[in-house]
Amino acid sequence: MLAPVRLADAEVASLLRSGDVVDVVGTDPGSGEVAVVASDARVVSLPAGADPGGGLLGATPSSGGALVVLEVPPAAALELAAAGAAGGLAVVLG
Repeated sequence: MLAPVRLADAEVASLLRSGDVVDVVGTDPGSGEVAVVASDARVVSLPAGADPGGGLLGATPSSGGALVVLEVPPAAALELAAAGAAGGLAVVLG
């Protein structure tokens, strides 16, 4: 399953290439606890038109960062969506 993920740090996305395998980590906003949200996610694309300053029909997204599309199992896609809505996500290159 493909999951679009917005990384909190856009500079990190510049280190990624299609085919890279990463772990995605997130922070629980309430407790501050950091946890792995998805392991062994494969980078499918880094959309060139994904501008953090402007969204669909000129709307601005709720957070900055860089968009990355990852291939993950269906359960991990749900976890990524929930974690992304709750706070910033980061990747660890493996």
